[in-house]
Amino acid sequence: MKELTCVVVGGGHAGIHAVKEIRKAFRDESGKHQLRLVLIDKNPYHLRKVLLFRPAVTNEDIKIPFAKMFPEGVEIVQAAVVNIEAGEKKLLLRNAAGTEHAMNYDMLVVAAGSIVRQPDPEQGGLPLATMDSALKIRDVWRANLKLAATEANPGERDRLMTVAIAGAGISGMETASEMAYYVRKDAEQLGLDLYKVKINLYNTNKRLFPEGPAKVGLKLERLLLDSGVKVVHGSRVLRETGGKLTLASGETQSVGLCVWTLGLQPNPMLSKIGLTVTGEGYVMIDSSYRVQGMQGVYSIGDCAKVVDPHTG
Repeated sequence: MKELTCVVVGGGHAGIHAVKEIRKAFRDESGKHQLRLVLIDKNPYHLRKVLLFRPAVTNEDIKIPFAKMFPEGVEIVQAAVVNIEAGEKKLLLRNAAGTEHAMNYDMLVVAAGSIVRQPDPEQGGLPLATMDSALKIRDVWRANLKLAATEANPGERDRLMTVAIAGAGISGMETASEMAYYVRKDAEQLGLDLYKVKINLYNTNKRLFPEGPAKVGLKLERLLLDSGVKVVHGSRVLRETGGKLTLASGETQSVGLCVWTLGLQPNPMLSKIGLTVTGEGYVMIDSSYRVQGMQGVYSIGDCAKVVDPHTG
């Protein structure tokens, strides 16, 4: 019986669901092919990236080991893809130790996803981009509250109890809402006036959720306001240095913490491994998810983009 090797690159949301669907689809083909299903990721776990705001406020673990998700039937390879040689249907991989090796495939699914946009280092603040940065954000606001509990100067106490969220997309709104609850909860336990806690969400647009109906944006703002979040519209944060937040308008404000939530961008590794990408960095695919010019190669998820040939 011929063995068919299917490789999925990327263990994010799209990648793990691709693995599940491929397994399901090949159950009916079990008499024709023996399936070798391989999942490649640089980490041994799936990170629930959409919940990245949770470790910034709680002890919740948002990592799920691939071995737990796929205890059998899926080969887990912890490595990074260096290059795709589509003509030979071969991948070049590099493991954590830096050793490179090749892997052949019959079908390849690239689901490398996206990464969180980060500010330049000189802009200060902390980006909500990784597990480590989320944990650091939690450590900073908790340390600030402890300092505020013993601070005699009212102005400095207010600064320590003020959090700025720069970026009002979905991640920014969720982060602001969660922080409004947990920062106030901890402030109350430390004997601080919970109503002195300020969570300010800075939005460069004129309203929330500009890509959707205005009524949805208004509803989201009411929910945030009810949870204790102040939304500042038409305001772009430039930087945070020494506890001072500087806006594009030239206005400055005192803050204890600035959290950047700048949205997502396609994984920059896509163009480096031989794939054709758009100007924005998305993999070029057709309506069947096939990568242009690469037989047997598909791409799905945040990293891929279908371009309508009639409208562009």
